[in-house]
Amino acid sequence: MGQLSRAWLPLLLLLAVGQATAQGGAYLRGRLVVLNEPRFSNSIIAPASYLLWLFDSQAFDFVLYTLRLAPGLPPPEDYLTGETIDLFINATLSGPYPGSLGPSLGPAGTLYVVDYSRTTISIVPPPDPSPLPLPTVVWVATSVCGRGESGYLGQEDVALTFFGPPPGSATSPAPAGRLPPMTLERLLGSCTFGGIQIHRSNTLIMNVTLPCSGTLKNGARWNATGGQCGTNELFGWMEAAAAATRATGLDPAVYPRRMLLLPRAAPPLCRSWQQRGTYGCDSRLGCDMWLRADRNRLLEWALTQLGSSLGLRPATAPPSGVAGEGVQPPPTATPAALADTASWPPSDPYCAMGAAQGGYRCFNGPNSFKLGVASPVRTLTSENLSFGATYQVTLPASTATPVSLLVLETSRPGPVPSPGVTPPRPGPVLFAQYRTDDGGDAGLARGTEGRVSLHLSNVSLTWQAGDRLSAGPRSRLLASLAPGQQYRYAASRIAITFVGLGSAPAPGSDPGGVAPPPARVTACVFFSDNEADGDNGCFDGVDNDCDGLIDNQDPDCAAAWAAMGPLLG
Repeated sequence: MGQLSRAWLPLLLLLAVGQATAQGGAYLRGRLVVLNEPRFSNSIIAPASYLLWLFDSQAFDFVLYTLRLAPGLPPPEDYLTGETIDLFINATLSGPYPGSLGPSLGPAGTLYVVDYSRTTISIVPPPDPSPLPLPTVVWVATSVCGRGESGYLGQEDVALTFFGPPPGSATSPAPAGRLPPMTLERLLGSCTFGGIQIHRSNTLIMNVTLPCSGTLKNGARWNATGGQCGTNELFGWMEAAAAATRATGLDPAVYPRRMLLLPRAAPPLCRSWQQRGTYGCDSRLGCDMWLRADRNRLLEWALTQLGSSLGLRPATAPPSGVAGEGVQPPPTATPAALADTASWPPSDPYCAMGAAQGGYRCFNGPNSFKLGVASPVRTLTSENLSFGATYQVTLPASTATPVSLLVLETSRPGPVPSPGVTPPRPGPVLFAQYRTDDGGDAGLARGTEGRVSLHLSNVSLTWQAGDRLSAGPRSRLLASLAPGQQYRYAASRIAITFVGLGSAPAPGSDPGGVAPPPARVTACVFFSDNEADGDNGCFDGVDNDCDGLIDNQDPDCAAAWAAMGPLLG
């Protein structure tokens, strides 16, 4: 947004519009924008949207266009904002665009996409383990179309939510029964152990008054008179807010993340949803977020959309719920069924990308692993997992240390594929994490704290953890275990048991005396659901069903051992 330096010319020429082809087609190259699904509470109310930044050589600026996908063309679901992509468009069905030569009969500001592909010229730097700052501009719209509830939420209120009182100000403890005071700065720092940071010093918060209508740089007109909230209105407001900032002498381009808070108004603006933003963030052109100005949910929604800008996906739980009242029955799903999570609502109570119930909370195990802010205490793979063997692991609370995960590969060794045959896709990975209501997890919903959460994610153990520029795989909550409960992942015959709490932290390891006792967890690969199943199951010296009991110790084998009584003398 805004004019660009001449130093950008080599890159801009590389991203310039391609040559038009015959029969109304054209090849274009630009930078993708992926708008995540708009959310209302736990519901996703519309699919993701896709746009493209094209360089306009006459204006010497990037201009944003909405992509219309041809029928049958699958959306680029695994792409992220900022990726350079090649498009083949129907120029006739598109609106005018830079370099268009023939008639353009489509709506202004749109490109009709027939096909697309990733380019091979993008160079992704290796993961950077140093703290990642998030410079952000937050525009607090006090009025849109001349409407807005005066005094409801202003820049001072937002600054208080994000960073707390100014240094030196007096503070008061939280009233009884209320969550401990938390700011976005502290929450993000606590959940990532300082790995991802937002600070008062690199955040601009300002009130803005936004117009009701206008024309985008791509030629599309927008109008929010009746509370409309389409893509054109969203980016029209962003352009207006950026222009208002430049009018004060400040440059919004120094803040890659742009957040717009829409006011309470009548008729309501964006009445069907409360928050949305981009998946990923363009390293050169930044990214955008829109939130309803709700002082009671601003903290959680801001963390959700910042997570989305880091490539995190909605975190889900099965529609039927998760274990918590007893042992989860063996699932019938296979590892490949994880792809179905795209249709589930963001309902994971253990992730800032998930459910709306409760208060603030950190990211779940797979998402923390993706960000590089949580690592395994132990990793178990097909190479070191044996049938019937029990592996004991001590899991500290996830907010106590970044080394807090149990990671299990669910793929089992299989036959080597024949030459020319594509090997089967690896199964997803299981993540076990002990969650307590401490620190950034103090807002966990009642009944979810003090449990071991089990998540499944389509991530490979060879995938580079901490790659903040890549798309995060979707994650699904499988179970939430209380002490004494077990979850059996039937697809890979893995049983996870929350045995109980371990000893308090060793002397000297917890100077403040605030870390909770760790969780004692076991992992076991079972051969069957009953010790007596199979050949010689009750006499092989192996815990075949992973219930902690071997052979004659297991009630399943009582009959078999009784029958052997005469033979044993």
